[in-house]
Amino acid sequence: MSASLLRLGGWRSVGALAVVAVAATGIGQTGTGHALLEKAGLIQRPSGYTALSFVVPDSPVKVTSAGKQAHYALTVNVRNTNTTSRDYLLSLLLVQRPGHARQINSQASLVGPGKMVSIPLTGKITCARPPAPVEFIVQLAGSHPAEAIHAWTTCPGHRN
Repeated sequence: MSASLLRLGGWRSVGALAVVAVAATGIGQTGTGHALLEKAGLIQRPSGYTALSFVVPDSPVKVTSAGKQAHYALTVNVRNTNTTSRDYLLSLLLVQRPGHARQINSQASLVGPGKMVSIPLTGKITCARPPAPVEFIVQLAGSHPAEAIHAWTTCPGHRN
């Protein structure tokens, strides 16, 4: 400890300084304290973000066979934590062979500030024979870095 700090009051000064630091930290954790620190320019409000999730995370995609065609259905949540409404465009990609993704659906949605919407994506795909694993990728168009979620399932093989 420096000699000048000890001359200013010794250990009592160090103790008082520690108490002030702990109190300031505690006040900063409250809503009012957070607002005061924000007004003082000591902290910034975090910028908003967008979050994607599946409505049913354990089994997000349902694929049912209908001859050579199969029906798929999945629902995605889009959460907008921004302070303004945002337009979102979701793209649904299908991967049936590694490295070969193709867009099979897209859906636009307006999401209000601090809101979440559920967006259903349904359609038809052709499944290979025999039954094979497939990957569905839901991606937020125009986001940097690319926001995407993935789901894997088995595409039922078609019957001749």
